[in-house]
Amino acid sequence: MPLVDAGTPPSSPRGYLFEIVPITGDTTLTENHRDRVLQVNSGSNVTLTLPRTLPVGFHCKIEQLGAGQVLFSAASGATLGNDFSHDRTPGQYGVADLYVTTNIGDYAAVYNLG
Repeated sequence: MPLVDAGTPPSSPRGYLFEIVPITGDTTLTENHRDRVLQVNSGSNVTLTLPRTLPVGFHCKIEQLGAGQVLFSAASGATLGNDFSHDRTPGQYGVADLYVTTNIGDYAAVYNLG
C-alpha cells in the first residue's frame, strides 16, 4: 500500500509520499537514494550493494515488483543486520525498509534491514 499524506495533494506517482526510483539491475546505494522508494522490477535476482560511507539516518524503502528477489550485499567495511539474519526480500511484492543506524568515522556504515 502506498504511503500517502491525506493533508496535501500527492506530488509523486500514484500518491506516494516519497519519490519513486525504478531499478532493473544491480545497483549500489548512493545519497541520491535517500528517502526514496526503490521499485525493483526484474525477472532475475538484483543485488543492492550497501556502501560503507552512507551517513547515519540514511533511509530508503525497497519494493520487489518482479519475480527476481532483491539481495542486500554489504560492501567491505559495511555491516547488514536485522533480527532474523535476512539478506533479501521475501518474494514478489515484498517490501523492506533499510536505514543506517551507525557509521564510525563515516567508513563503517551499519545497516538495519526491516
